[in-house]
Amino acid sequence: MIIENFNKEIIDEYSTFFVLQHVGKTSEEITIFLKKIEENKVYEDNIKALRLPDNNILICFNHSLNIFALNNLVASDGVDEEIINLQIFERIKRYYDNDPTDSVGGFLFHDSIPVWDAWRCHYDKYGPETFMKNDVDPVPLIDNLEDLYVYEPIFSINSVAHLIYSYANADENYYLNEDPFPRTSRTLQGSLKQIIEWSDVTEDPWNNTETIASKAKEFINILKFSEEFKNEIRSTQPDMQVFKYLSGDQNAKVGTDSFGLLTELMNYEILKRLSHLSLSNLINIFNIDISEQDKSYILQKETEKLEAQQSLILNGLGLDFNSFDGSKIDTVKESFKNKNPEIYGIYSVLIEVSGNYKDILDLCRV
Repeated sequence: MIIENFNKEIIDEYSTFFVLQHVGKTSEEITIFLKKIEENKVYEDNIKALRLPDNNILICFNHSLNIFALNNLVASDGVDEEIINLQIFERIKRYYDNDPTDSVGGFLFHDSIPVWDAWRCHYDKYGPETFMKNDVDPVPLIDNLEDLYVYEPIFSINSVAHLIYSYANADENYYLNEDPFPRTSRTLQGSLKQIIEWSDVTEDPWNNTETIASKAKEFINILKFSEEFKNEIRSTQPDMQVFKYLSGDQNAKVGTDSFGLLTELMNYEILKRLSHLSLSNLINIFNIDISEQDKSYILQKETEKLEAQQSLILNGLGLDFNSFDGSKIDTVKESFKNKNPEIYGIYSVLIEVSGNYKDILDLCRV
């Protein structure tokens, strides 16, 4: 794939954007592929790569359930590789920086295993599965999909691991406070601390060789988190179960009752590793040096797209407003569920994304 120069009209053709921070800086072309079990597949249909003024590469594609189900793509310039995370910020905005004292659900660190069943849509690809001590047969979090209320990957590396937000009809207390093999945290930053702890114990003097530890190290390294980021996690988040155990805590498997904040540095590094519907927001996150005229054009086009989308959602619901932000997401969801229960599952995600998108665009105008 040839790397083209950035142009503002890209917002007219594509809906979703990701910035490569390492791959493509010194090359004229890159390859994008999907990691599969038998043979990697070059995946460049309806995708463009544009060089930004800071020499990073903007990946442009159109978000859909089909591409979302792939978890992540990989970009290569023949020297280095970089993960293109297909999760969009607009899907997880309400979950990723949650208040641990007033929230449900949690963040899970899962293995990434081959999916071989030919009847599955993920056949010949990778999917998440529970890490188990000594790699025994996994025990699922829930028995029925009806008990799964929210399931949103945060970061995915096919064949390595997945960090997921989940809210389900499950025994949260067990996974947070009683699980002898800790893989779950109430907060994203707590989960990252847990992963870093597992990664750290692969080094001397512990030399832990358990699958979860080696995969945690690989996960952190492939996502290219800096030492500054890792040290920020270590210094601001309370010790999780692994380090509590190593320090001789008799109640090591009990999760922490204090929670460190999601700091500005953590937030910045997390957002940089997500895809975004809002190119305006991505421009702000990376402080991309483009003209004010180009910024205005992009923001206006995004606003027009969102207004058209929300009009379609709200048409026929009979609500007394013609647009909605994050504060009205649940109201719109409930109205849609009452009128269209048979298709609510799909549209609930669209409503979530749309309300969060409006909040983001409103901030971009400030």
